[in-house]
Amino acid sequence: MFTLSKENKEKFQQQVNNIDKHDESKVRQNIEKEISILENKIKKRPSHKLEQLIENTKLLYEILSRKDFPISESTRKWIVFGLGYLISDIDLIPDSIPGIGYLDDAMIVSWVLNMIDQDVTRFEYFKKAKKYAQEGNILKELVQGNGEQLIILIPGFLENSRNEKEDTKWLKSLRSIEHKYLSTGYSLLNWNIAYLPEFSNTITLIDHKLSLKPQYDSEAFGIEWQQLKLDMNNLGIALLKDIKTIIKTNPEKEIIIIAINIGSIAVTKALSELEDESISRLFLLGATSTEDEIQRSIFGKSNYIYNIYSTNDHAIQFIYDNYEEGSTACGLKFIRSSSKSLVKNIDAGKQIARHHEYRYELSSLIIQCLE
Repeated sequence: MFTLSKENKEKFQQQVNNIDKHDESKVRQNIEKEISILENKIKKRPSHKLEQLIENTKLLYEILSRKDFPISESTRKWIVFGLGYLISDIDLIPDSIPGIGYLDDAMIVSWVLNMIDQDVTRFEYFKKAKKYAQEGNILKELVQGNGEQLIILIPGFLENSRNEKEDTKWLKSLRSIEHKYLSTGYSLLNWNIAYLPEFSNTITLIDHKLSLKPQYDSEAFGIEWQQLKLDMNNLGIALLKDIKTIIKTNPEKEIIIIAINIGSIAVTKALSELEDESISRLFLLGATSTEDEIQRSIFGKSNYIYNIYSTNDHAIQFIYDNYEEGSTACGLKFIRSSSKSLVKNIDAGKQIARHHEYRYELSSLIIQCLE
């Protein structure tokens, strides 16, 4: 069985370090031809191992080619190395040897995929969010209700629903809010950001009563934050489709949206394409969107906007200090009303010492808005 020796891995690592734009250009010019050669070999002589090599090669090339999918320079070099090895004439095992000629290529490509496994996982979720944008159906119904009111909850980071037990907790919190209708429907944006480990872990550490400054991978955090915004925009398109379906099915239904932190991006994207006053009430808790984004996309689409913010929010402040310089999130400040929408600002600084407390104070904050 063919395996990579320690010496080979060290040599290849050095080659990865030396990858440059010329190497990438060569790969882009030749990889599709190489894939075509492999596919022709499959037609003449079916091989499961060659099929796997083709599938893995296409995946690497797709990740490299997507201009809207963020990757690090290190990941880019690893991909170029793997694809470059496949198109190279210099192999550990010559491709011309029948039956085993592509064993080393398959091993190298598989090794590269393993080296960038977190990027591969991110890419799977990236494509999943894109698929939701095309098809909709992103809302998970918690309670159907038979009244004239629907509450849609969009969790964000730190509060994301991860299982049925968590969904039950959300529902219990929402049901503690008093409404004028006796049978309210509840739906939840069904998304989980656990596929962004550097972002999730770092934000959790930052969101601490001592305002800790942990060691973290700044590049990885920035890439994952960038992807999170892209994904939430795609989920916003999916949300738009679902809301339109709800309105078409029951045009008299009152729709209320509650969005926490990054959920404001999905709402901003969805509401920007809706008719005016389609949403009855919109609650933003610790929103990561800026005032300009809210005014441009949401004003006029919701009769009432409640901006619940805290100047003590270390998590959002960290993001904006390091990755969104030159602007301020609504979750950190008072925002203005306009002739199109009435905005009520609630300074939750005394209740919210840490960002994750928005979850536990959800019902009391919304009740406070409605007083």
